[in-house]
Amino acid sequence: MELYTYCKKSDLQFTKEQMVAVVNLVLTMTNADGVVEPAEIKSAMVYFNNFGISYDAFKEMVDFEIKADKVVDTVKAMNTEQKKFLTGLIGVVMFADSKVDEKEKKLFTLICDVAKLPSMTVTEALEYMSSL
Repeated sequence: MELYTYCKKSDLQFTKEQMVAVVNLVLTMTNADGVVEPAEIKSAMVYFNNFGISYDAFKEMVDFEIKADKVVDTVKAMNTEQKKFLTGLIGVVMFADSKVDEKEKKLFTLICDVAKLPSMTVTEALEYMSSL
């Protein structure tokens, strides 16, 4: 089984299936306001690079055919640390362009509710990710 381990925190690992779900949720968030800003992808790539995932590998994980229920089920089954990381990463992506659109806020809340992610404000998400 292929595992992705965060270089700064060896107990933070994702399987390939989990990472595909993370990548696709991040991509969904980048497009929440209808515009994918380069800063949003760049901010996410900082963290994906810490898992040894290049931009080309990131693009290969994008699955436009993946069903939403599969992503949600995969995320629901993640452990607490994985869920905190995902919530934090989505928060970082939301704030990457220094503004948080109302559609991004609504999508963030929806993703957290449906996928049973920990509740965080954008500020809390940024603080958590900077602590890694």
